[in-house]
Amino acid sequence: MINTFFFGVNLLLIYVAWNFFLKRSILDHFRDKLFDLRDDIRSFYIQNNIPLSDKTYKSLRDSLNSHLRFTEQKSLLKVAVFLAETDKYPELCKWLDYRLEESFSTDNEKLKEYILESRQKAAEILIGYMIFSSPAIMVLYIISGIFCIIKSLFNAAIRRANLRDVVKTYILKKSLKLEGYSISHYGQNHCPT
Repeated sequence: MINTFFFGVNLLLIYVAWNFFLKRSILDHFRDKLFDLRDDIRSFYIQNNIPLSDKTYKSLRDSLNSHLRFTEQKSLLKVAVFLAETDKYPELCKWLDYRLEESFSTDNEKLKEYILESRQKAAEILIGYMIFSSPAIMVLYIISGIFCIIKSLFNAAIRRANLRDVVKTYILKKSLKLEGYSISHYGQNHCPT
């Protein structure tokens, strides 16, 4: 009975720690990365004398601002459902892709490459947030970490045992050679003739 009570208290503490501390810290961390990316994009445009009124800058800025605004609402499950639903409407997908690519289109090859790189970084940041903010995936991550630690400790123990066997064998061989040398050396010098 007391074990059940403490199990319930532990679950409650884990829930509170997750919702009020860890999840908020994870959100802040990934939002900071998005803010840094937005600042980097602005710096890139200024350094390359591209006006901030350029449509590609506005599109990137609006995209990042929407990511910042809605980061907390994103999850792997929601993205999977969204992708599954949009796959049912291929014409809509084509239209969305066209509109998205049109908003980022430019003739400047360097800018085109930078836009693609920036969008990819933003996607990686959001995927990172969705992974680390998922309690189930965090539990799997922690369990796999514990498994890796146990495996490395087991491998280290095996290596120590193998090393101990090698050292024992080496010492045994050396001691036999030394004993054999001592006896034969002693016998040659001190044998009565």
